[in-house]
Amino acid sequence: MFGRRTRALEARLAEIEAAGPVPAGYGPLPPPDTATAYAGGGPLPWAFLYGATCTRAEAIQVPTLAYIRSQLSGGLASMPLERYRQTYTPDGDALTVRLPPGWTVDPDPAPAIGPSVFWSWIIDDLFFTGTSTLVVLARDSTGYPVAFRRILPGQLTYDPSRLAVGTGPGPTMYYLGVEVPAEDVIAIAGPHDGICNYGGRVIRAALDLETSAATSAAEPLPNIDLHQTAGEPLSPDAAKMLVAEWKAARALGATAYTPQNLEAKPMGYSAQDQQLVEARQYMATQLARLAGVNPVLVSAAMGSASSYVYSNQADYRAAFLDDVLDAYLRAIEGRLSAGDVTPHGQYVEFDRDAFTRLPLADRVQIMVGALRGGAQAELVNQLATVLDLDVALPSGPAGEPLPVPDSALTPVAPPAGPPAGG
Repeated sequence: MFGRRTRALEARLAEIEAAGPVPAGYGPLPPPDTATAYAGGGPLPWAFLYGATCTRAEAIQVPTLAYIRSQLSGGLASMPLERYRQTYTPDGDALTVRLPPGWTVDPDPAPAIGPSVFWSWIIDDLFFTGTSTLVVLARDSTGYPVAFRRILPGQLTYDPSRLAVGTGPGPTMYYLGVEVPAEDVIAIAGPHDGICNYGGRVIRAALDLETSAATSAAEPLPNIDLHQTAGEPLSPDAAKMLVAEWKAARALGATAYTPQNLEAKPMGYSAQDQQLVEARQYMATQLARLAGVNPVLVSAAMGSASSYVYSNQADYRAAFLDDVLDAYLRAIEGRLSAGDVTPHGQYVEFDRDAFTRLPLADRVQIMVGALRGGAQAELVNQLATVLDLDVALPSGPAGEPLPVPDSALTPVAPPAGPPAGG
């Protein structure tokens, strides 16, 4: 089966490479001119099916959105995707068996696109555009996909003369100029429309605020009008030179000298008067709401909620998983567990425990508490398994716990090294 997979994969990759060079990098590309493509009767980009009020390139420049994206992609990249088979006993009890990971270990065969990179860009698509699209590169002997490639914006096009997606046999689709069957295109719908499709006004307002803050940082004092009060008016070139020299001197210090016929008049408002700090904090709160994220999780809360913090990393991760990340995980799991991707009776699921696992020091502390509390050896061993600790205690007589001296729970200092110069 592996040989068949390899030959199919090589054949598909050869077709794609023959169609033209693959754009460098793995990030989103700017969409092509959809109006020109439509007017010419040629294939339309897949993104043409969805409206957008701003671009991903604009949205990622907003610090709050960039932070949320990093948290989403980092959280997903830390969770392995597991495969399971679920069967039922004659009594109706469910039996779940973990299967070998198979394609989930390396969904994209390209050496430069590891699993963490692959899944990070999937969730990037869902967050910004609401949909992520995959093309099947190879299938196994039973016809199920075993290799995928995420479609960059502008790479997948369709023929508008055919039926719309989902209403019939499907349109003719092209990936990098190569026609691909509609069943080889897998669209993953996210938990919302994508912030670029409904948040353009707020995102552009945030960009304007960032521009104002950058201008204020470059010109920290109020705007100045160098007003000539007497004498022959300066020529345009002389006025430009005066302004340039004033600006250069202003950058070196706050003290300046003006001659008798020149008056420096402050105009506009300072950064403090404009309340840029407060405005940016308010905008961060609005952006968090736009993305469906509790402002506390991204340090964007205002008022009484701004003093609320999570006591440890585990609490923060658990809250972020429940409130934000889990919706994206379920969208991906549900689509990749569908019958056209996964055989009947099987499903895929991200290992959420890998994201919420306690730090090693905390897990050891729990184990130490159980040992000092006189827990049964069987319970201790079960706890060690849950905490992923390499601990195994033999049972005493009649299952009683063996005595554990305090010395066994106290870290022993390493032996002193050789004396200096010895």
